Amino acid sequence: MVPLLGRANAPGEPVVNALQGLGAAWCAGVAVRWPVPAGAPRAALPTYPFQGQDHWFKRKALASSAPAATTPSFMMSVEVAPTMSRIPNIERELAELMSGVSGLPAPDLSADAAFLDLGLDSLSLTQATLEIERVFGVKLRFRRLLEDLDSIGKLARHLDLELPAGKFAPAPAALLRSPFRRDQW
Repeated sequence: MVPLLGRANAPGEPVVNALQGLGAAWCAGVAVRWPVPAGAPRAALPTYPFQGQDHWFKRKALASSAPAATTPSFMMSVEVAPTMSRIPNIERELAELMSGVSGLPAPDLSADAAFLDLGLDSLSLTQATLEIERVFGVKLRFRRLLEDLDSIGKLARHLDLELPAGKFAPAPAALLRSPFRRDQW
């Protein structure tokens, strides 16, 4: 049983109470016939913008008519070591910076732990933003250290995107050389 009229002492329009009661009955699974006034204008609504049409690029087969270039066998091959990420260097520098601000030893600061979990409060995070601007040259709002950049790892990835290419880059790796092949001389 669903009451369609409100309490006698409760304010409100009887029509509103009746519609709320009908809505509750409909939500409970009762088949309610909603009357449509005769001659009511019908409006054509826009269609759904994504009609499920697939638009894929067709891959063209690479036709290589030229033979592959061969290197002479007497040449020394030189391989360059893969490029190292600078994120560990940035994380180390941030750990030192946060250590100076918080007084905690840098090795104890986990890259994945949130600053608040490490015991940093709003005052220390404000000091950290000033130090980050001084050391890295990137201005951050204090709020970001509480929201999306709330750990050393997240902050290091953000700084990696913001910093110039050569700053905090790891030392270049040595070139790896393969020996001459004397059997082909």
